[in-house]
Amino acid sequence: MANIQSGEAEIVPQNTESYEKTEEVLALLNILVLGRRHVAEGRLTPADQVREKIRLPRSAE
Repeated sequence: MANIQSGEAEIVPQNTESYEKTEEVLALLNILVLGRRHVAEGRLTPADQVREKIRLPRSAE
């Protein structure tokens, strides 16, 4: 991982577990940004419509 400090790149060693956690956090942050963008653009679906869409047919219950 590279860290920028005082305008200079610095290499920071990371073990595999730490790297994977960092990647997971970055992926979750990207999902959050996408969600906020959708809200800002008005791309929303009311919760009752989502619930209805994912509800299983009675025969599958």
